[in-house]
Amino acid sequence: MKLQTKIFKALRNTAKTLTLTSFTLTCFYAMAADMQIQPEATVKIPDKKADFHIYLLMGQSNMAGRGRLPDVPRTENSQILMLTPSNTWTYARDPLHKQIGRIRPGVGPGISFAETRLKYLPEGTVIGLIPCAVGGSPLKRWTRNGDLYKAALKSAKEVSRAGTIKGVLWHQGETDAGRGSAHSYGPNLKKIISDVRNDLNAPELPFVLGHIGSFLRPDKFPHADVINNAITDIAENDPYVELVETADLKDGGDRLHFDTASAKILGKRYAKAMKKLAGIMAETENMQTQIKIAIIGDSTVCNYAQNHPNRGWGMYIEEAFEEGTVKVHNYAQSGRSTKTFISRGLWKRTLAVDPDIVLIQFGHNDSHTPGKPEATDAETDFRDNLNRYIDESLAINAKPVLVTPMVRRNFNPDGTLNDTLSPYADAMKAVAAKRKIAIIDLHTSSWKLIEPMGPNKAKRMDSKRNDTTHFNEMGARAMAKLVLNELPDAVPELKRIVKKRTNAK
Repeated sequence: MKLQTKIFKALRNTAKTLTLTSFTLTCFYAMAADMQIQPEATVKIPDKKADFHIYLLMGQSNMAGRGRLPDVPRTENSQILMLTPSNTWTYARDPLHKQIGRIRPGVGPGISFAETRLKYLPEGTVIGLIPCAVGGSPLKRWTRNGDLYKAALKSAKEVSRAGTIKGVLWHQGETDAGRGSAHSYGPNLKKIISDVRNDLNAPELPFVLGHIGSFLRPDKFPHADVINNAITDIAENDPYVELVETADLKDGGDRLHFDTASAKILGKRYAKAMKKLAGIMAETENMQTQIKIAIIGDSTVCNYAQNHPNRGWGMYIEEAFEEGTVKVHNYAQSGRSTKTFISRGLWKRTLAVDPDIVLIQFGHNDSHTPGKPEATDAETDFRDNLNRYIDESLAINAKPVLVTPMVRRNFNPDGTLNDTLSPYADAMKAVAAKRKIAIIDLHTSSWKLIEPMGPNKAKRMDSKRNDTTHFNEMGARAMAKLVLNELPDAVPELKRIVKKRTNAK
């Protein structure tokens, strides 16, 4: 009934907008000593809360900023504001945070973030930055019982009518990297994120977490890897958290703080990550009318960056349906098997989007040499993993659809395909038959498509020379067409909203 209801709503082009509870995060007056007091200018914030996007800057000195200030101050942007210690808005400029003792703050990621984020927002949007980072602050000060957490949350509730809270930028961990507290960093940070969301009644509040710098001195910060691993784990397992990498960024000479150029790059990365999370939030708002198709699998299926030579067939499924009726969540990832897709937390993230349909294609990495972490046996654990995907999809009222792995383009001297994936394709067919689950036989259809081409013509699908597994755009689109040829029959409810039935040959 869930899927049929969405089909009906999609065809009627109805939409129900779920607006996140609006909250404005800022820092309470108790933090004034830790913030930069700027000359205040009279500014006008938007009349509509929806036009005023507010972000909280949390963490320590690399969020506050230690980059060298420019000799000539930047021109103020009327669309980027900052909150002052007196809880009034003024035009944002570096340094966003207050000088603490003899340590003078400098350029941080905040303004660069706002400048980049504005490029992807509607005209007339204003961004408000809440500078709450405090240099040297350990994680315990940001826990629910800590002074910085209490101050930020109290102030948040006092000024919640100003605009719409859109997310939290977090960069913290250097202090804990030099202490034994590093080993409890992961669960404690996870609790902080949960507490902020609960206390603000915003259960899907986006967080962007940044790795601490790779340039930290190991003698002073021996647990830096522990901190970064904990941050990575949280980002991989929380659908509303994104990770920002920093390994290539440079310090300002102290092996502790990002230099000005790196701080600005960091801000741009935060913006791109927040844009991605904003897309997830938009998907959540539209989920009442859109049919959600989740795709899980490996490198032959997954999304790729524009400048990458590879393409996966999952990239071309959504465009086959009437606009606005289907949203594809492609969680497929390079190198994953039925086993490692679960162990890396990707299956948990897939279930979190509450899909209506789950397309499941594995086999390439499962077929690797026994003993490798990703390898599975086609007769035993491969089938067990498929059954788990089926059981847990059905448990959330999603419709699982198995997709057999397409053939590798390896030819025998006589021009026939050298097949290595039949055991896994056959295992999928057996599981589908026993469980009475829909199946798309991409293994057979790709065989019929590719073998008649012969080795030379089939090379036109290669993403790079001698790569007979991965696809360029032409090859990936060909695989997508084969999937789409069978998908409406596997899920009859989709027939009315598919643009056309393609016939790949």
